[in-house]
Amino acid sequence: MRKRILSSILVLLFLLCAVSCSGGDQGNVIGLMYHHLTENPDEISAWVTTPEEFRQNLTDILALGYDPLSLEDYIAENYDPAAYYFIVTFDDGYRSNLTLAEPVLREMGIPAAIFAVTAYMGTPHYMTWEDLEAAQASDVFTVYSHTHTHLSATDVTVEEFLADEDTARQELSAHLGEGKYNVLSYPNGAFTKESMKELTRRGYDLFVIQDRPASYRENRHGRILLRVNVPGEGADMKEIVNFHRKRCGIREIP
Repeated sequence: MRKRILSSILVLLFLLCAVSCSGGDQGNVIGLMYHHLTENPDEISAWVTTPEEFRQNLTDILALGYDPLSLEDYIAENYDPAAYYFIVTFDDGYRSNLTLAEPVLREMGIPAAIFAVTAYMGTPHYMTWEDLEAAQASDVFTVYSHTHTHLSATDVTVEEFLADEDTARQELSAHLGEGKYNVLSYPNGAFTKESMKELTRRGYDLFVIQDRPASYRENRHGRILLRVNVPGEGADMKEIVNFHRKRCGIREIP
């Protein structure tokens, strides 16, 4: 009897995990999270990689049968839900996205999204507004919000968080023109049900997080892109892909 009950619970948990990722074919689309690139090997970390490693990451995930997908096509559901895709994303707005990542992406024909922290623009190591305009005008990048001050939604009131995001959206519109800034990458992946619900009411199309499926299921008030951070050196893309597939309840790549 106990074995049957345990077996039933395990099946239920598996199904719940699969359901938690099913919105927007979440199991078939993986977001790859990057930050800064460098040509100095001493600077490599969990959040910093080299152009060579970045190129190898993309080569490896292509070899696993995943195709590149732009964030715009993901939002518009302009892709085959039965196929497998990856979306390249960069958080914060480092200038190296433009100087070191862009040549690799352009050569390989892969689009990417930049989530800019608008208060960082023009500070050391980050893009200027002119850089961000160039990124937005390219056929490689699209630019979206990562809030104004990299504020964590779980550390402040809903009103404070929304005010910070409003400032980011105003800054993006003022410097880049009226664009489609109805996408938010939550800093640290930390989101709240209340902020997501209110931003959805205001017309946001997509929220970018890297939380566990159970949290995603519980707090889902808008469309989600689930991401996995790609470490700076020796990233095993099969391991990264299988981590995502496992949390979404779909068969892992052998």
